Formats: sequence, C-alpha cells, structure tokens
Amino acid sequence: MVMKKNTILYILLAFLIIANGFFLVNYLGRPGKPDGQKGPGDFIVKELNFDASQMERFHLLNEDHRLKMKAVFENERHLKDELFNKISEKSMDETIDSITTLIGNNAKLKDVTTFYFFKNIEKICNDQQKKQLDKLINGALRREGRPSGNPPPPRKQH
Repeated sequence: MVMKKNTILYILLAFLIIANGFFLVNYLGRPGKPDGQKGPGDFIVKELNFDASQMERFHLLNEDHRLKMKAVFENERHLKDELFNKISEKSMDETIDSITTLIGNNAKLKDVTTFYFFKNIEKICNDQQKKQLDKLINGALRREGRPSGNPPPPRKQH
C-alpha cells in the first residue's frame, strides 16, 4: 500500500516537473528578437533613424494606437463569441447577418486606425524618412498573407 502511494507521488512529481519545464521553455525561455528589438515600433524607430524628439512623439503615437487597437480587438473577440454562441439556435439569419456586418465594420475600423497611425508617423518624419516609411509600408503590404520567404507575385504592367 505504501509502495502504491509513493509510485503515484513520483508520477505526479514527474508530471509537475515536465509541466513546469514546458512552461519555462515556452513562456519564459523564448529568445529575444534580433538587435534587442521589442516589436514593430522599435523596428520603425530604427529603420527611420528617429532623433530623440521624433522618438518621443512616436512613442506617444504608438501607445495611443495600441490602446485603440486593443479596444478594437476586444470588440472583435466579443462579436465573434456572440456569433458562435448562436450555433445552437434555430432561427438566426437576421442575427447572424447583423453580427457579421458588425464584424466587418470592426475589420474596417482596424484598417482605418492603422492607416491613420502611419499617417501620423509620416507627419513626424523628415523628407528622407518619409521615403523610407513608404518603402517599409509597401514592403509589408506585399508580404502580408504570404509565407515568409515567398517572393511577391509579379506586378502586371499596364
């Protein structure tokens, strides 16, 4: 009887050690981004070579943008939860249409918010930085939705 209790405890202990190891590796042990970058904002600051004044203004813009986008994503999650909670209902065509329209409006809001974020970044750039920002944005748009490493499709000539 004592042997069975110890075996169960050893199995439980081994499971907890493995679970903790998994947690440490996956959540705490992830390697940092190259060049100490913390995210897209740091990439933009580095690529555009902002001076101290521009960086300060950029960080204010970035924080405001993050808060706006957080609200938009929370709204999207709420709407999608509402949509998929309707699966078991019998008569729902109007409700589904209404919710999916709101989800579409939310997607539009994401794009508009992001557009004006970059428009505001452009306002703090000098002429050379504006050209570099255009290159960054256009490069990101060409890569969006494709696996990394795949070249963009050739552009059609008119």
